[in-house]
Amino acid sequence: MLAAPLAYPIFVAPARDRTTGSWHFAHTTLRSGGVSKSRAPVFFAIVFWLPARVQGKDLAVPTGVIQSLSKALKGVRALEQCTDLPDMSQRATRAPVDGVRLLPLAKGKFVIQVRCAQGAYNEFSLLFAWDEHSHSTPKLIQFPRPHGYEYLLPLVKLGSLGMREFEAKRAIVYVLEKIIGDGSGGFYAEYRMDRTTFVPELIIAITKPDADYANGYNFEHGRRPAGNGWKVTFGGPKYRGCLIDVRSIDRRYAGGRAGCP
Repeated sequence: MLAAPLAYPIFVAPARDRTTGSWHFAHTTLRSGGVSKSRAPVFFAIVFWLPARVQGKDLAVPTGVIQSLSKALKGVRALEQCTDLPDMSQRATRAPVDGVRLLPLAKGKFVIQVRCAQGAYNEFSLLFAWDEHSHSTPKLIQFPRPHGYEYLLPLVKLGSLGMREFEAKRAIVYVLEKIIGDGSGGFYAEYRMDRTTFVPELIIAITKPDADYANGYNFEHGRRPAGNGWKVTFGGPKYRGCLIDVRSIDRRYAGGRAGCP
């Protein structure tokens, strides 16, 4: 199981010195080895909690999960499409691995983002579902796409996507895949992840199959592509993804079966 760094509560309250009559903070800090007390002059009281994990830092992927995923992906020929797949074959540390991120979805449930390929203005990732209470190998998450969008088809067929952001609060994955650097053509999408099943459902897709150097778009949270040429497709239950076993990737890829059954 994941172990978060220890956090110590600090209780702060005003107290009056019976000898001098002055007010001060009397704060008690709980430590693993006992209790310490001290005081300092103050005029008001506050209560706060030291965070267990510093915001902005990636969670470390447990070594066992890295090894399990590395073993499962070994020999999958379709992954030759992933030209920047990180080396996970030998990993003996809990420190963050370059190209692998752990994204919190729910209690004990995480999405593992593994870099697949990167270029000048796109980075494609494979996303895997991992339940820390299960001993099974993480499964590859498949994200549904509207028909007709075929740019970078080999990577799309594999199940990778150009994820730009994961909003943990609402469990939303934001995707942008550019055709050219100015973003005047490409694929934008938002997916909501089910916190229990990991299954993603398309919220909206906005696509432009041809780059024309007009109405360009660079990812910005809260703003979507707009203007002539961008086509909007609204999601719903018919655009629901699935999870697939890593061992079936080659068979599905060879058979031309992109996405879910």
